[in-house]
Amino acid sequence: MPIRTAVIEDTEEIVDLKIKAWKKAYQGIIEEEYLENMDPERFEEKLRLYFYDCNRIVYEDRKTKKIMGFCMYGERQNKAEGYQEYDSEICALYVDPDHKREGIGSKLILSAFKHLKQEKKQNTLLWCLKKNHSARHFYEAMGGILLGEKELYLNQTPYSEVGYGFSLNKILL
Repeated sequence: MPIRTAVIEDTEEIVDLKIKAWKKAYQGIIEEEYLENMDPERFEEKLRLYFYDCNRIVYEDRKTKKIMGFCMYGERQNKAEGYQEYDSEICALYVDPDHKREGIGSKLILSAFKHLKQEKKQNTLLWCLKKNHSARHFYEAMGGILLGEKELYLNQTPYSEVGYGFSLNKILL
């Protein structure tokens, strides 16, 4: 399987993937000015800062060694927001938009679920933009249950996020 643990040397390629994925997925959802002015250096600095706080995996093309997907997961990021029964979180899941619907996202999230289950986690959650219907459909197809809503602020602009919960004991791995 072309899934491996991400290493610090992957940071620049992961950030490039994130920006490409955001520009495609959030076109018409997030202000165009924000998308066009995303700073790769800022994202890279932030990723490096939190790199070892979470588990991180990439889906890599066997031939080209190009990273086509990225997933970061682990302990809950903000336990104060409720949903106390959820002991883990998928913090990021990005797939190269040129390779969507090829099963990369499914393989990454199932790999994350398997690892979390091995760590004795029971339930995991994730957040996505409410208007990102493609992602929401994917999470629902993967067994996610809609939990609730919260606000995300980007450049002082509010965006609604919805949370999805997954019972790791009910997911067939």
